Amino acid sequence: MIIGFLGKGGSGKSTLATAMTEYISHIGKKVLALDADYNMDLSYNLSVSDDITHLGAEAKKDMRTYLDVDDRELYGEIVLHKTEKQFFSLNPMDTFTKKYTEQIRPNLYAMSIGPQPHEVLHGKMCSHGLGAVLKVYLPLLQLGEHEHVIVDEKAGADGVSTGIPTGFDFAVVVVEPTPHGIKTAKQIGELLEYFKTPYGFVVNKVKESTDIEKVKTELNGTVITCIPFGEYIDSACIKDIYEYVKNYRVIRGDMRLQRSIDKFTRNKSV
Repeated sequence: MIIGFLGKGGSGKSTLATAMTEYISHIGKKVLALDADYNMDLSYNLSVSDDITHLGAEAKKDMRTYLDVDDRELYGEIVLHKTEKQFFSLNPMDTFTKKYTEQIRPNLYAMSIGPQPHEVLHGKMCSHGLGAVLKVYLPLLQLGEHEHVIVDEKAGADGVSTGIPTGFDFAVVVVEPTPHGIKTAKQIGELLEYFKTPYGFVVNKVKESTDIEKVKTELNGTVITCIPFGEYIDSACIKDIYEYVKNYRVIRGDMRLQRSIDKFTRNKSV
């Protein structure tokens, strides 16, 4: 199951992604923490080493080599024309995943797009290109019943507009009950609906009950849980989010690949 965390910068999405990663790890399930944010807060929180091989310009070549596809094939073409052998896996771990992950604990692994390399700084590629391989990796990642991926995405609507969240089973949108926080969460929700990715809201930094009503009134979507301002995010709150997403996934099934196929079918030039 793949759970993505999205939200305005400073909303608490990285904190929640970290807490969810730790929770899943401590209940004995395998988890890959995927840091898709250039700020790398999730990587920092999990004490990922500086030696990890970041997803960058080389990852595109490595992915195509592993999948045995032509360098000129677009991401959409790879997903649409895949064969039964063109999938990724955590167990056994394929060569691409093995190269770009670091083991933190026996059942906890990390992957990161990293900071902007010289290819971005010198204008040879856009920073969005660092995580572009995730458009293929996430929908083609086959997971066992007890295997999970937690994705900490880029802040704001930018984390959705790349199209990467079609590879999520569920997107958790962290929203602050402020005018700007609600506006950003609404933008994120509308983009997720465009990509047909299921999502729900977690209201963070709640100071009074009217904050919750404000969010429920202005946002079109399910509020999974609310977290009081200044309080430590305890395991009970994380468990509520996890159980909600897990139950949703059981009912709806794994639609990641089909959702990505539908996306690329609508725009075969992507």
